[in-house]
Amino acid sequence: MIDLGSFGKSIRAIVVTHYGVAATYMISLAATNLISSGIFPTISEISPMNRSLFEGFLERRGFSRSDYDIIQGLPRFAKYPLLIYSVGYDLRPNISELERLSHQITLVVTHVGKSLRLVLKSGIYELKRVEGDIFLLEDGWTKERKYLEINNFEVKIVNYRERKSERDALKVLLDAMSEQGELSTKDAIFVLQGKLNISREEARRMLYSLAQNGKLRLLHGKVELS
Repeated sequence: MIDLGSFGKSIRAIVVTHYGVAATYMISLAATNLISSGIFPTISEISPMNRSLFEGFLERRGFSRSDYDIIQGLPRFAKYPLLIYSVGYDLRPNISELERLSHQITLVVTHVGKSLRLVLKSGIYELKRVEGDIFLLEDGWTKERKYLEINNFEVKIVNYRERKSERDALKVLLDAMSEQGELSTKDAIFVLQGKLNISREEARRMLYSLAQNGKLRLLHGKVELS
């Protein structure tokens, strides 16, 4: 189960993302979780993170610079817990060093982390932007997914429903037509509604938008390819 209060603490994890600011938020969250438990972390800054964001995140929660250490690169020796920020720098050449430090590492935020999973014996999560400040966090093992709102020095789980794109709708209709042949507009709306898990009104809007954009034609109550 994805629990933000456990990141960096009871959950040992690799978070894979290409978004540097979101990565800084995840490191900040982990550091906050640890300090709140009376554990002072070391942050290994392999690639530059947003220091002002990190410091502001912790200051908002009453923590100061004396509550954590920030070092450049991987240490030769490290005390537990070690948080690693490496977005934009490939950690794979450092496998032997990471293996040596594996018992000290609680969280790695990187853009190429999947090959590190076995070395660190960690869970792996993928963090992708959906839109704006909304990100999707997916557990690589269980495939559990949570939407996060990441902004204003906060990381929180939110209820969010992804808007299906017209590309999704067109693919669904093309697949249905290849299987069933000709579709009526009524059938097309029904197919979109069921396959995309959207309302009838949204399905109708998507169908007519596809027609207006020249992706297909609606003639005499039938759907035809352009």
